[in-house]
Amino acid sequence: FNSTNGSVQGSYATGNASATGGAGANGASGASGGTSTGGFTGGAGVAGAVGTVGGVASAGGLIGFNVGAVASDSYATGNASAAGGAGGFGGTAGNGGASGAGVVGVAGVAGGAGGAGGAAYSGGLNGSNTAIGVTITIANTTGTVVSVGGTGGTGGSGGAGGAGGSTTGAIGGAGGAAGAGGAGGLAASGGVAGLNSAGVIRDLTYAITTITASGGVAGVGGVGGDAGASGNISGSAGATAGAGGAGGAGGAVYLGGIVGDNTGVIENVIVTGSLSATGRNGGVGNVGGAGGNGSLGTGGHTGGVGGAGATGGAGGAIYIGGIVGQGNGNISNSRATGGSITVTGASGAVGGAGSAGGVGGSGSGRSGVGGAGGTGGAVGPVYAGGAIGYNSVASVLVDTVYSTNDINVTAGTGGAGGAGVGAVNGAAGSVGGA
Repeated sequence: FNSTNGSVQGSYATGNASATGGAGANGASGASGGTSTGGFTGGAGVAGAVGTVGGVASAGGLIGFNVGAVASDSYATGNASAAGGAGGFGGTAGNGGASGAGVVGVAGVAGGAGGAGGAAYSGGLNGSNTAIGVTITIANTTGTVVSVGGTGGTGGSGGAGGAGGSTTGAIGGAGGAAGAGGAGGLAASGGVAGLNSAGVIRDLTYAITTITASGGVAGVGGVGGDAGASGNISGSAGATAGAGGAGGAGGAVYLGGIVGDNTGVIENVIVTGSLSATGRNGGVGNVGGAGGNGSLGTGGHTGGVGGAGATGGAGGAIYIGGIVGQGNGNISNSRATGGSITVTGASGAVGGAGSAGGVGGSGSGRSGVGGAGGTGGAVGPVYAGGAIGYNSVASVLVDTVYSTNDINVTAGTGGAGGAGVGAVNGAAGSVGGA
């Protein structure tokens, strides 16, 4: 770390540098509620806590994180690698306690969401450069640059609803929703810096060595909570189960010959060579809980509806260019030539399957309808350019910039919808996900 008062002059580094972000804390699991011994509602469970975000990692051949001055007589020749920390798991929710005679079961509570994976920034010179007014005129011409985003945490399961009272019967409580999986952490790599949010990079010629960036693995959603069982109630229908947790999005990739993600200034730069990237797929949406069991019911009591499957996670975005992956800063008198940009986009994940409805009551009771399948995840977008992958700021100046690089993109696919549940014992089948 080079602080705001720091000045790096006449310095060099030939060794390898690596950084790994710390793992986020797992969310605490909730306690279950107590059973009622009289004509009262059972105790509610405690919701699962959210997992925390994984730590950021920033590695550079010379400086990991720079907010100070760097003189042009300093350089680096070693390898740089950064890995974001894993997000914490969401906590599992506690279950609801059974209610007393004639009292409806208490509803289940939600599981905690998984924490997002930590970001990773890696650069041949600086992992992250946020120094205003600093001019960089050197590049690491020999070292490899690698960044890997942190893995998203798994969502916590929803809590089960409490059972409904008997004697004078009542239905159970609805199941709690599951927590979503955490998004994978972003990865940003560049020959000079993974992230350049300020300052100037100018007057350098750079031949790409090996520069890679891999977005973090997406977290999987949790399982929805089961609905509570019905007591010996006549007629009506049992409780509905909780929905599954959505899958997290795959981690984004920012990859450039000079800078992965740039909002600073780049002038008079020549880059030669090729880059390639593969997107990170979304996390799987999980299944819902089981519908409330109505087997103790009478008089045509119908089982509860099954929990819906969750939406699959979207594929991670890719921003890649011969000079910068994302270029929201001024770039002038620069070019990227003599190579190719090759991309395989990320795919969306499959949606969660619907879960079965509950069993119906004795005699004419029908089973509950199964839960609907979840929607498949969206395909990951790709922004690829010979010089600049993506520019979203209208006021940015791009002047006398060109590329002769070939661009080759293979798109990912959208995720398949989750399966519905077939018809059973008088219950209609449920719809599958889109």
